[in-house]
Amino acid sequence: MTCDHKRSTDMLHSSDRQTAARYRAALGQTNSRLLGGNMKVMRQSLILLTIAVGLAGFSTSVLTANLPAAKPDKGLVVFYRMSRAKGAAIRFEINDAARGSIGLLSNGTILHQDLEPGNHTFTVRSPSVDGQDSITLNAEAGQTYYVKGEILWGWPAGRPKFSRMPESDALADLKRLQ
Repeated sequence: MTCDHKRSTDMLHSSDRQTAARYRAALGQTNSRLLGGNMKVMRQSLILLTIAVGLAGFSTSVLTANLPAAKPDKGLVVFYRMSRAKGAAIRFEINDAARGSIGLLSNGTILHQDLEPGNHTFTVRSPSVDGQDSITLNAEAGQTYYVKGEILWGWPAGRPKFSRMPESDALADLKRLQ
């Protein structure tokens, strides 16, 4: 009887082992399908992110490389913002009191505008409590003016700040943007 019992126990164990093996195989296939699908999505996301970052860097370099000289009968103002982690998501709209919007100054970007000779006041606002700044330039024909935009700490969001920059400092900053 012990022999029969031993044989039935062996058959039970053998049957359990086969069932467990089939279960592990099925589970492994399911997990590999799921993992393969997730890996495909992750790979596609990484490719898209790489392309987006590359294009963002390319557009900044193109703007910097194509920065025009001031026309002989007009002035030129160049607004730029260095690429920084602090306030990176905040962008602000620069407005000319006489003409309206010049454009959005985002992290790591450059904007330029021809100016008629005379005084020009540029303003910027953000949702911060102290979120307004302005700068007035007395434009002269043939001259280029550089204005650096920065984000300072503010509540509930960062606040913009304009600073007029000497040409040598601004050109050094613009080289770092490339």
